[in-house]
Amino acid sequence: MKFSALIAGLLLFIGQCDTDESATKGKCFKVSFINGICLEAVLKIEDPAFYEYGETWDGMSNVFMATFPCGTDWDLISAATPESGKTFYVEITAQPDEPTCVRCKATVAYDGEKRVFARATDSKCNPLP
Repeated sequence: MKFSALIAGLLLFIGQCDTDESATKGKCFKVSFINGICLEAVLKIEDPAFYEYGETWDGMSNVFMATFPCGTDWDLISAATPESGKTFYVEITAQPDEPTCVRCKATVAYDGEKRVFARATDSKCNPLP
């Protein structure tokens, strides 16, 4: 009887763990900019080790939609297109708490399932200014 109660308690404890944490938390990976507006962007994963976090959308492989926090250097992000050969790094994050952040309502027409919050970083996961 005590064993059953212990197992039930353990399962209850495990069930309370945050299973929504991204497997990429604390890891940065190289991306390029496909399309975006108002701190939302469709990004293409350029690092094969992270392809599984993207999807095929609109004829492009290894892409996902990212929402960036206010203050993100949009010029740096939007200049990193596959055609330019430029890239940048992102880290998947939790939803930012930005109560004073004003965002425009425009959005990219992205009907894919892979949508995350992200921040632009350098190759060592340090946030960009």
